[in-house]
Amino acid sequence: MNGLPWQNLLHVIGAANALLLAAVLLWSPRLARTRAGWLLATYLAGLGLLLWLFTAVDAGWLPFSKGLRLVYDGVALLIPALLFDYLRRAVGASRAPRWIYFPAPLFLLLALLTGEEFLDRFRIEHVVLIQLAYSVAAALLLLRTRGRLAVWPKHLVVLVGGVLLINAAQLLRIAFPNVAWIFDAVPMAGAAYFIALTWLVVNDPRAMRSFTEVLAKPDGDHAAQFGALDDYVSRERPYLDPGLSLESLAGAAGMSPRRLSEVINEATGAGFYEYINGRRIQAARNLLEDPGESRTSVEAIGLMVGFRSRSTFYEAFKRSSGMTPAAWRKARKG
Repeated sequence: MNGLPWQNLLHVIGAANALLLAAVLLWSPRLARTRAGWLLATYLAGLGLLLWLFTAVDAGWLPFSKGLRLVYDGVALLIPALLFDYLRRAVGASRAPRWIYFPAPLFLLLALLTGEEFLDRFRIEHVVLIQLAYSVAAALLLLRTRGRLAVWPKHLVVLVGGVLLINAAQLLRIAFPNVAWIFDAVPMAGAAYFIALTWLVVNDPRAMRSFTEVLAKPDGDHAAQFGALDDYVSRERPYLDPGLSLESLAGAAGMSPRRLSEVINEATGAGFYEYINGRRIQAARNLLEDPGESRTSVEAIGLMVGFRSRSTFYEAFKRSSGMTPAAWRKARKG
């Protein structure tokens, strides 16, 4: 059954997105080299390969053969284990047991030993059911550990929710094999899955870094959550925006405003604005001590670090440092 040209093009774009994300995870100098990142990169590359092979056979670009069947089913059995292993590492759970990788090599071994007889009995339904079991286990793990995640990572929701939708489309295809649009729904869901991940990376500067990070500590307490929040604030410097609010920072950090306020207060003893203004004042001190900014006025530095007005900057700086910004600059020059 050949897909329409626009469908094939969308499938190829989705597969290319998956391979590009995998390449960035493996070789980007800005990302940490972690086991979690390697697992996710391998998962994305494998799923992208499956989408490309499906499209190539469906469009008549590749002939279907026993060797291609072995590759397709072997990769299809491997990738759900990779996702589950990655998820356990990302949420700070214990390392996944080795036996979760057992289905793929067992399938290849039996297929090579018994030949056509085993392949005739081992149907796509068996692959889909195994994939679904891993996907459900991943979803349950994510829900169970949500309470101790330092932030609520959007990419984990997309990864797990998207693969569950793909599994649902596969089950529909098995139940209604003669309905053409359901047959096309599986690769379309796969292409949409990869495009959604790419969109997330483009629109969320934290997403690509969070792919390789452990997002929770075993205790999941306020200190762990504040550590993740403080790392984000140090890295992305949202305090430079004069319009920063509790709600906007909470949305960026994946917390509710109430939770964010509790985390900051528990860790620092200060409120939201005190914490943010403290970050702004530290940034202002750095600029006031920087010889390269010696010609920049004190008022301009206050605006550069996120204060709305000169008076607000002077008041907050003097309350924190015991002297005015101008006096601070003069003392540091001396």
